[in-house]
Amino acid sequence: MIFFLASCSSDGNSSSSSDSQITGYELRSKSVFEDVGTPTYETVTIGNLQNGKLFSETVESFIGDMSQGNPVTTQTYFYNGDLLVSQIDRSSDRVRDFYYDATQRMIGAKMTIQNLNVNYYRIIHVAENVIYFEKTTLPYNDAAATILSRNIIEFDENDNIIKAGRDTNLDGIAENENQFSYVNNNLVSITKYDGTVQIFEYSNVIDSFLVLNDKSYGKKNLRIIESEEYVALSQQAKFQSKNVLSQDLLDYAYAVLGTNFYKKKTVVRSSIEPAGQNIITTEFFFD
Repeated sequence: MIFFLASCSSDGNSSSSSDSQITGYELRSKSVFEDVGTPTYETVTIGNLQNGKLFSETVESFIGDMSQGNPVTTQTYFYNGDLLVSQIDRSSDRVRDFYYDATQRMIGAKMTIQNLNVNYYRIIHVAENVIYFEKTTLPYNDAAATILSRNIIEFDENDNIIKAGRDTNLDGIAENENQFSYVNNNLVSITKYDGTVQIFEYSNVIDSFLVLNDKSYGKKNLRIIESEEYVALSQQAKFQSKNVLSQDLLDYAYAVLGTNFYKKKTVVRSSIEPAGQNIITTEFFFD
């Protein structure tokens, strides 16, 4: 099981936010149907920040133009000082808890799904730039915990993942290792363990969500959390890069600020049964 796929793209270059401070955002998901007798459905989510970090969501639903109740605000990110210690994903009913050592390095995590299934993770810092990311039977600090799986992850000096592979026999050597190359904190190529290469091209548009994720999780911590995807390379994998992919500018509609942050993104998807469209807009607010 993949531990976490961030819903927001991120890059740890926090200096990129120096000219534009994001104060909040709004997500709208609206379903419009071709049958004139079928009302529209819309969910509006307001992202509320605290000290520039992700903090809570205010959600309101509509059928036609009628609200289905007062907006409900739920805290979704919890901190101990600067460290993110818990996060709630309402859409998948998952709660993730994070644990740190005295030097503020992430050393453990837990994911609870629908209050039923619990997955435990242990992070061992083998060197400054190398970790073991282990799925275990018990919490990270339980001496009786046994290893279910281990990934070996290597970082560069900018806390980008450059190597990732599964240590199947737990001998400290990764098998089927994938390698990653970066330019300006953008992932430009993946050399897969079988020798195939995947190339990425970027626009000059900054993914606005990267700033929020970096501030909230911390760059290296976010990549540790998502490191399983660098091993699995699933079809849905999202890798953290500073800029929006060039293809995304062709596929979706963007409104871009002079600072190269995007203020608004619109995604339109068609549905067959029932016939219609789902229109998703993401808008950021700046000071």
